[in-house]
This record gives sequence, C-alpha cells and structure tokens, in this order.
Amino acid sequence: MSIPAGASVTSIDVAYDFTAFNGVWMSEQRSRVHCQETGNTEGTFNGTGGSSAGTESYNRTGVAIASGISATGTLTFEMRAWRTWGGTACDQAYNYINNNTWSITVYYFIPGPMLYASSTTTQGNTQTIQNCDGSAEMVGVEVVTTGSTPTIDLTAMTIGTAGTTNLA
Repeated sequence: MSIPAGASVTSIDVAYDFTAFNGVWMSEQRSRVHCQETGNTEGTFNGTGGSSAGTESYNRTGVAIASGISATGTLTFEMRAWRTWGGTACDQAYNYINNNTWSITVYYFIPGPMLYASSTTTQGNTQTIQNCDGSAEMVGVEVVTTGSTPTIDLTAMTIGTAGTTNLA
C-alpha cells in the first residue's frame, strides 16, 4: 500500500471473510495481520462460528500495528491465517480468506511545518526569591506552535520589565 512519504499513520481498519469447509469448523480459524515495515503484528483472532463449516466475517478498527511516521510511504501488510486442528491438511481445500474480501484502510495525516502561534508569560511564584537561589521560579514562558515537522528552535528571547513597579 502506498501513502505519502512522511505521513504519520494513526491506525488501520481490517475486514475480511474467512471460510471453513470440508469438515473444518469455523471455531478452528485463527488470523492476524502483520506490518512488515514496523515489524508489528496484531493479536490473534479466533473464530467464533462454532462446530460447523461456513464463512465468518472479521472486522477490526483502530488497529495500531502501522502507527508512526512512514519514511518511504510504503506499507506492506501480511494476512496470517491458519486453523488450530491439524487432523487434515491446513490449506485452501479446507479454509481460506475469501477473494476480494480482505481490505485494509489506513488512516494518516501529513504533518505540516512547525510554526510559532503564540506565547504567554506566567508567574506561578510571587514569593520573595533569595539571592543566588538557582531553582526558584521567577517567570514561565509557554510557547504554542502548530504543525510538527521540521521542528523549530527557540534561539532568543527578550524579556522586558515594562509595567513592573517593584524591582527590589
């Protein structure tokens, strides 16, 4: 699957149908999805269709196995499907993911450039500060930005005393 390089993946949704037949039960089905680029695999999902053949639909939302920034824009997913009982062969003569039912929806955003939005000064401590107290809070500066990449550096700050009435 291709997404824009540098996009940040937030989650994926997975849906598919899994069929068991020729004496195989839906309750024997096991499946999970793996993302090659992150190396993450979701937990195993067990069939719940009981002791009979048939088709079971799987649908999971908000799966986080591909989350993070994609450097290349390529995501490769593997469907890992099997059954638990091995009395007969475990191949598509007994169970399989149905054609054209497996879908993965990738949710992502493209981070914008980090920009300065605003800043606010705070003064949580109004007590007298002892001379040479290197850990006393005098003033705080909260800087708000938008976007995320590339980050910007705060390289200078000018602090004035305009409006101050007591500098003792």
